[in-house]
Amino acid sequence: MIFVLDACSAINLLHIFKNDDIFLKKVIFENYHIHFTKKVLLEIDKNLFDNKLYLVAEEKQSIRDIKNILFKASPNEDKTSQKYLDTITNYHKENGEFFSSALALNLSRLEKDYIFFVTDEIPARNDFGSFFNEHKIGDIISTANFLYIVYQLNEESISIKESFFNLKRQYLIEMESFEQNIDKLKSKYQDRREIYFLDTFMASLKNIEIEKLQTFEIKSKLPLDIKKQAKEIKEYMNQSFNNKKILFDEIDNYLQLIQNKKYYRL
Repeated sequence: MIFVLDACSAINLLHIFKNDDIFLKKVIFENYHIHFTKKVLLEIDKNLFDNKLYLVAEEKQSIRDIKNILFKASPNEDKTSQKYLDTITNYHKENGEFFSSALALNLSRLEKDYIFFVTDEIPARNDFGSFFNEHKIGDIISTANFLYIVYQLNEESISIKESFFNLKRQYLIEMESFEQNIDKLKSKYQDRREIYFLDTFMASLKNIEIEKLQTFEIKSKLPLDIKKQAKEIKEYMNQSFNNKKILFDEIDNYLQLIQNKKYYRL
């Protein structure tokens, strides 16, 4: 199977499996043909640690090492396919999604095979979905869809529920910084009411209980800095979750299929 990965999906995979590089090496990169464009590799380098303030230097270096070993530019990038894509779609942004779509087109013709373009950028589906369909290239899928495919073929090698949970955290990129802020507030206050509120709020954060966080009651008697932080998190959850609801719904759907064993394996 052939996959072209966008920067967002590649970064998500690096962080999800940062403590299990063997899975990336032995399961994904040895069993599947994974391609990257030069532009995507540059975007990965630029955005690899956005909002990852909790990572120490050793962890960052470990992730960089995995990336440098496994992520190589595809030799199949082609200016002709790029020019054709630009002409047909009138899409003139020279970003990872554009170059990846052009690479997918070229690979589909070279390999005479179905190509999966993996991206978590919802607009990319709208921008290039019809192009993929009309030119019979393959499909544009999310990281969740990619992991579900890998799971069906390598069930014993992946803890899919944990991977999906960590992917949700990747989709909500501010989670770690919010948790750090809550910890700082907990060290500042000793009152039982305030500690109880912060503990309850933190539990919902760690468990990614979206609906609870969106509707969490913020008591008027709480200190101003606690109320301010809680309101910021509520607003973020409402806005960010709404923007990524399609991705969360996909994960929940795959988990339901797995629970009901509605997939086929030899």
